[in-house]
Amino acid sequence: DNHMPQLMISDKLYGRDEEMLKIQEAYKLRSTGVCLGVIITGEASVGKSRLARSIDELSWQNNGTVLRGKFDQVQESQPLSVIANMFNDMCQLFAEAVRSQGMKQNLASALESALGSQARLLSRFLPNLPRLMTLNFTQNSSSYCSESTQVIRRLFCKTLQVLSFYSPGPITILLDDVQWADPASLLLISSLLQSSKDNKSVFFFFCIRDNDCQHSPDSTVNSWYQSIFEMPLKHITLANLSEDGVNAMVSDTLCLFPRLTRPLSRVLHRKALGNPFFVWQTLKVLQKEGYLYHSLRGTMRRWMWDMDKISDLRISENVLFLLMSEMNKLPSDMRMGLEVASCIGAAVSMTVLGILSSHLKVDLAGILERVAEKGFMDRVGTEKYRFVHDRVQQEAYKTMAEHRRSEHHTTFGLAIYSQACSDNDDDLLRISLNQINRAGPGTITDLRQKAMIAALNLKVGRRSAALKDFGHSLSYFENGKSFLDVGSWEHQYKLSIDLHDAAADAACALGA
Repeated sequence: DNHMPQLMISDKLYGRDEEMLKIQEAYKLRSTGVCLGVIITGEASVGKSRLARSIDELSWQNNGTVLRGKFDQVQESQPLSVIANMFNDMCQLFAEAVRSQGMKQNLASALESALGSQARLLSRFLPNLPRLMTLNFTQNSSSYCSESTQVIRRLFCKTLQVLSFYSPGPITILLDDVQWADPASLLLISSLLQSSKDNKSVFFFFCIRDNDCQHSPDSTVNSWYQSIFEMPLKHITLANLSEDGVNAMVSDTLCLFPRLTRPLSRVLHRKALGNPFFVWQTLKVLQKEGYLYHSLRGTMRRWMWDMDKISDLRISENVLFLLMSEMNKLPSDMRMGLEVASCIGAAVSMTVLGILSSHLKVDLAGILERVAEKGFMDRVGTEKYRFVHDRVQQEAYKTMAEHRRSEHHTTFGLAIYSQACSDNDDDLLRISLNQINRAGPGTITDLRQKAMIAALNLKVGRRSAALKDFGHSLSYFENGKSFLDVGSWEHQYKLSIDLHDAAADAACALGA
């Protein structure tokens, strides 16, 4: 019944009072130079990102600014792109906020003094930088020169130092899902931390799924994870909610006194292991199945539940079958929209949606808007749709048979590649290549297409290697080799030798 009350979860934090106090203490210590920031670690879905949002109020109270970045497990973007986008947003904020002509001139002079003739190199990453200073376009710099990787990190550090000096309040740099950051970004994070040790106007906030870092096959991630604890950061380990925390959440959601919801909360805590994300998912499914319902009988207009059926309900250890159950009940066009989005990654931009909508002849943005209303995705401004959690994206991806995933990746990759070439868009080019690589050479029969993809892997791999991102560069080179035809040494000798040489160099750099 559309007129029946629906469950609405509060934006309030539950059971995190102790952690909140630690964050507030760390933020106060920032002004003394004792603490550079906070690092929150914990398992998936435990609420790290939600806790991190509490920094907004602290920043607002101190007239500060919060810059956000979130890394993606699929890593469709170029190395450094997450941090570069944050800094680019910061340049835009300053360009719009600084009104005084004198202040603008002082800021421009400070940036010109700090960055010098290499500012143009940085502008390749920060398109909004010219809004703050005049660039010397006689300098012919390449953002992919291998000798410039350390220079690029130094330029980012200098930019942060200057902008934080002119900022009316502290600048908070919030990076989420750092366990999926590319090696070049990890090196930049370390450089930013080192250069900000004496800067009392910068505060760092990291969310890390530590289990993925500790068991990462990439030694760069492992070594970075160990080194980060040597920095003056407040470490907060986030566990699942206690029974009291779950009860506070359920009590607010159902608008009932805690003593009334305690029996239900006790069962939910046991079945969802205190994981806040899965507690909420479980509540939604219980309502959908009729085990949790709103009674309109007599004067008892309140939420009720069938405790016997809920207690007997078989729920797997991680409650993921609830997501699968809900997805399978969606209309076919919405399931298709979830499939398409899950192939792209944790988030899908409006640009990519437009390309795939034209190719598939459907309104993907409209479909994902309905998916968002069901709670599986969020709309982020006017730019993109994002899965509410990476677990949702993973489960949507698993609903497809392997051959269907490969077909989607190839089809989507080629469609995006065509547009990338037309627009000369490097970001789209990388997205298209990653899609095709995930499908593998078995889905493409045209030999000219295979050679084109092999050459593209060589090009993008070299760019990654130039940024010292040897893990991804080796992956691109190996993918490129896989697309070579059996007769490539006769018909495409230079491409073949270049790919094999590049792969060997990257493997040596990794110590493989």
